[in-house]
Amino acid sequence: MPMITSSEIRSNPERFFKLRLAALSSPTAFRFGGNPPNGIHPLRRTEFTSYLVTLPFDSHLSCSIFVSLTSMDSSSPFFVFSAAGIAHDASSPLVEALWHSPISEIDSLQLPIRFPQLAFELEGQGCDPSPLDDPEHSFAHHKLGGRPYFYQAGEDVIEVTRRLIADGFYHHFQLSFPGPDDAEVNCNWPFGEYVFHVFARPSEGQFELRFVWS
Repeated sequence: MPMITSSEIRSNPERFFKLRLAALSSPTAFRFGGNPPNGIHPLRRTEFTSYLVTLPFDSHLSCSIFVSLTSMDSSSPFFVFSAAGIAHDASSPLVEALWHSPISEIDSLQLPIRFPQLAFELEGQGCDPSPLDDPEHSFAHHKLGGRPYFYQAGEDVIEVTRRLIADGFYHHFQLSFPGPDDAEVNCNWPFGEYVFHVFARPSEGQFELRFVWS
């Protein structure tokens, strides 16, 4: 898959790059599930911790994301639905982001929860409608850039998105429930039918991140 840089994504807020989950047929730095990149281990580990995805930002910079979530216990502080519609930052115990140079090798680290080892493939481009307060018309599946789509698009989460954009963040990545064009994903999907988003803001050679699902 050709590198889509953060600069390309930021240059046009309405343009998005369609993605699909595919079998991992060759080494890649844009992966989902399985074991994390070689040498990249979460600093915080719980019984629910899993490696989610590695996002390339530029030719020299990637970010691996780990989540600690459960959909089974509504009393747990890691209950995914209680944490929906919130902009989670680096202090959140539910999401951890580790920056590193691009790594295609896979680590042997075993975490409590393991998603299938897959990779993202680029499927083309498109444009989302401009208004942030009309998310149901945005592209709903996996993508880089564009406007965020929410399964539960209430006014609260739209306001969260407005504030992020006003504070200089842009929509970098969207992960949706797997569809018919994706490779088989036989696991307990971490966000239910909610859509997971990564917002980013350039900061001192890297990026500040915010994570939202709804």
